[in-house]
Amino acid sequence: MPQDALYVLDCSYYFRASFFAIPAFPNPSGKTLNAVFGFVSTLLRLMTTYRPPKLIIAGDATGPYFRHQLFPAYKSAKVRVPQECDQQLPTLLQVLQVMGIPYVSAPGFEADDILATIANTESGAHCHVYICARDKDLQQLLSNDVSMLDIASGAKLTPDALLAMKGVCPEQVPDLLALTGDAADSIPGIPGVGEKTAVRLLAKYGSLEMILDNWEVIGGNLGSKLRDLRAQALLAKELTTLRKDVPLELLPLELRLQSVHDEVEALFQQLGFERLLKGWNKLLEACQDKEEPESPFQPDLFTE
Repeated sequence: MPQDALYVLDCSYYFRASFFAIPAFPNPSGKTLNAVFGFVSTLLRLMTTYRPPKLIIAGDATGPYFRHQLFPAYKSAKVRVPQECDQQLPTLLQVLQVMGIPYVSAPGFEADDILATIANTESGAHCHVYICARDKDLQQLLSNDVSMLDIASGAKLTPDALLAMKGVCPEQVPDLLALTGDAADSIPGIPGVGEKTAVRLLAKYGSLEMILDNWEVIGGNLGSKLRDLRAQALLAKELTTLRKDVPLELLPLELRLQSVHDEVEALFQQLGFERLLKGWNKLLEACQDKEEPESPFQPDLFTE
């Protein structure tokens, strides 16, 4: 039996990227909706190119997150998204509701944890999960039944591609981030340990815990740092390990585009999304004619 496919899209990344990539423009009612326009444009591209039978949007809840309880400085250096972007989110949620696409978030958790939970519970012999995101933390979720997809390029990241690209297996990604640190999330690593050194250590010892246990064998200045910063490194691994037990209410839903067409058309016209309405109609026509989607994936290749 062929595998079903579930596509899970990281709202946080694509929504904010759209805000910065598309110049602000007012809709007929005077609202600025560039982030909504860009996100829905990306969504329609995904739906047209890959024709996902099931699709879920994962979003960040409003902070703080459980990681702040473990490490108060978590993401402290991150530049806050402009208020003009956040103000557009309710409109995006309205669009997704009309399109019949579930949006999932959970208090205290980030989108990455939502993605991890869905990938863990839905992937398997009868379902392949495609994570549409670019966050390196998500590479730890890769498996025979979970891939990462770059919507723009069509590049697909698999465990074999990750090993060839970085020299680590998916389960070693939190160890790698704990050793090198993650500046984007204000998580400190072991000073002086870059990716090459971390990969070499993981290739020899297998895990962060084994590396820390062998600090005497490693010796020198690095061994001393591993000894002295053991607690910090273990905390960093806990922070970079995604949760797979987020309580979620919504289950994957099959897309039923025809049944929501009239509502989508009315809302797009109200928002001034005439260009997106053309894309929506093109998608419906392709589905009605049962056209085969374009070749969905490029070779296993993924760029940061």
